[in-house]
Order: sequence, then structure tokens, then C-alpha cells
Amino acid sequence: MKMKKILSVLLAVLLVASLSVTAFAAEEKTESYDELGITLTLPKEYDELKGVLVPYPWGMISHDPDFGFMQVLYFAMSPEEFEEATALEDADELTEDEIEYLKSMQGDLGEIIVSDDIDALLSSTGEGVTLEETGAIVFGEADGYTFLFVPGEEEEFLARIDDEYAEEFKALQTSYLEVLKKADLHAPKDPLDAMVGQIFSFETTDLDGNKVTSEELFSQNDVTMVNYWGTWCYWCVKEMPELARINERLAEKNCGIVGVVHNTEADDQESLDDAKAVLMENGVKYPNVVPSEDMGNILDQVSGWPFSFFVDKNGEILCTPIQGAAVDQYEAVIDSLLDGTEVTNSAPDSNAANGLQCYRVLVYDTDGNPVKGVTIQFCSDDTCTLGKTDADGIARFDMDEGMEYSVHVLKVPEGYAKNTGEFKTESTYSDVTIFLEAA
Repeated sequence: MKMKKILSVLLAVLLVASLSVTAFAAEEKTESYDELGITLTLPKEYDELKGVLVPYPWGMISHDPDFGFMQVLYFAMSPEEFEEATALEDADELTEDEIEYLKSMQGDLGEIIVSDDIDALLSSTGEGVTLEETGAIVFGEADGYTFLFVPGEEEEFLARIDDEYAEEFKALQTSYLEVLKKADLHAPKDPLDAMVGQIFSFETTDLDGNKVTSEELFSQNDVTMVNYWGTWCYWCVKEMPELARINERLAEKNCGIVGVVHNTEADDQESLDDAKAVLMENGVKYPNVVPSEDMGNILDQVSGWPFSFFVDKNGEILCTPIQGAAVDQYEAVIDSLLDGTEVTNSAPDSNAANGLQCYRVLVYDTDGNPVKGVTIQFCSDDTCTLGKTDADGIARFDMDEGMEYSVHVLKVPEGYAKNTGEFKTESTYSDVTIFLEAA
């Protein structure tokens, strides 16, 4: 039994993801994947590849035990052809024929697996399975983590591509393993941890259109909690009454809260009015502002809402942010920061991409045709994420098993009526099917 079959990733997901990843460039000799604990030094001959290598790191997709995953893709086309084929800013702009062609030219060179408990990982693939039976090759160990490579099985891919690419693909499977064996390995780093020390600095407007800067908002507090939320996010709104009370208590400590409303735009009065209505209904009086372009260096790192981070007077992020609603933790974090004691509860596990399996939301019209471009809200007990259906009418959500998730339709393409129902997933990986009627 091959571990790669257990760790299979849907091709359509990888295709779209790969379009946003830059292939190895000739002048780049080193590639670092801190979220997996790997730094690769690429040999010079990789500058002269006929095809294109595209690594796609999923990062640490589960914890306790830790489990990380990276797919290494190979495209049987020249770098120039690959660049031309993927130059579109949005993969949705590709035609079906273009997508099918890219799929046919995409091969799985192999998967990199990182774990601090290989025995637990093996037990999840079947009782009594040995490492040798999985086809995985150990290429290193560091800081309690084992690093594995599972070569891809691509007989059909090799049969349909030109011989020069097929030979290069087979050679790379051997060569890439040697690159991995020489890699600099260390314990994986949580991307949220990497935000500590970054500066959140911006100029924007509040919900009434008044200009405001981060300096004005942060300089008056010893510690400011920045709460990134959206009016569409159930758990964001649910925690707001308590946030209002927390902010009142924080005033006595010379601290406070500032909100950034994810789905507001300065020139969209409807979005501003919706946000103000939510704040008024929940008794929130602390400042809330509109996202601005210069917030991107911080906000682009957010993958789930609500998302809260803690800054000093200069906007420096002081500790690992909190992803998810955690009203029982916010004050404790601020107290620790004020006292200079270690912050121990500021990084609860967050839902991360899962390369094994996923929840899917399937959206069709009443004739059974898939509907592309439907915005879906997918909520756990404390975090909401957004997804959009692809050409097959499918939105994928890589969340942990073990609970029921809430699903809502947020936005539909022109010509369809919004389905306002609330849907629930099973507690195990499963599909939710939603039908839309014509407007």
C-alpha cells in the first residue's frame, strides 16, 4: 500500500494552486519552506531543465501529532510555455481546453511528508502497516521530526508526454531525493509565529469616512488588540458583545481594541452601513476601520476569521496571533504582555489546508448543472472561512474532522437566486449539495 494513495490530493485543487506558485528561477539556488522545516539547495543543472518544477507546500496540516505535507509537481512543457499558460492573474480565466491541457502536462514528482510521530501516521494508514510498505523514503531527521519522500507513480503521465520530458521526469525523481538528503532540516515553524515582530502600519478611513492612521490608533494604548472580522462571519459577530465588555475593562489598563472589517470598502456605502449596524446592535464603541492596501503585508497572511493580534504603541506585533473566536483568552494575553510574562495561550490550533481529504460543497442549478463562482461560508465552532465554487461547482474546505460544520451561501453569480438555507456537514469528511434556482 502506497502512502501517496492515502495522501492523494485532487488534481483540480493542485492545478489552480500551482498557477500561483513561481517555478524555480535560474538565479535562485535556495528554496526555504520554514512551515515544513526544510531549506533546499538546488543543483546548477536545475537551471537547464526542459520542463518545470513547481513545489506546492501545504504546510502543517494537523497537530498532535504534527503532520506536514508538500506536493512537488512537474509540468512537461518549456518554462516559456508554462509562463505563457499561467500568466493570467486569475486561473478562472482559463478556458476548459486550457485547463485540460495543463492537467495532461502535470505530473506528480512526489510528496514530502514531515511528522513528529511516524508511528501514529502509519497507524492512520492501516493496522500493522510498516514504513517500507508505504513506499516512503526517510531522507532526514531533525529536532524530533522525521522527513519522508514518496515518489509519484505516473505511468499514464509518462506515456502521454514527449520522451525528452519523460526521461527528465524519471531522472528528477532520483535527483530530487538527493537534493532532499542534503537539505538543511529543522523543526517546522508556525506561520503565525513568524508574524511576531512585524509592523502593522497603515493609513485608512473609519466607517464614517474619516481619515485615520495606525499611529493615531495605537499610540494611545500600551497594548492594542486588532480584531479582523467580517459581517458575514457568524463567530466574529457572536463574540462582539463580549468584546465590547472586554474593551471597557481594557480602558482601565490603558489598552484597547481596534476592529478591521474585512468586507468593507471606502466607496461602498452599503458595506459600511452593514458593518455599523452590526456594531451598534452589539454595543461596540471601539474604533473600526476599512482595510487598506498598505495593510496587505499583514492581512494577506490571514486565512480564517475572526483573527486577532496584539500590537504595541508602534504597531509591532508582540506575540503569536489568535485565529478563531477566543474571548476567554484575549485579556489573559494582554495581561501577560503588560506583566512581561510568557504568553502561553495565544496560539490555538487553527484550521489549515489538508492534503489528505476535505469537505466539499457542491452547487448545482435545478437542471443539475454545476454553478461556478458561488461564494460559500464554511464555519467551525470558532472560525469561518470563505471558498468559491470552481467550474465543476465544487468548493473545497480543508478542515479537521470530528465536528459538524455550518455552511451558508453568501453570494451567487448573476442569474441565480441566493439559497438562504443553513446546511450542516457530517462529522467526517463529506459533501454538502446545494441547489440554486434561476433569479
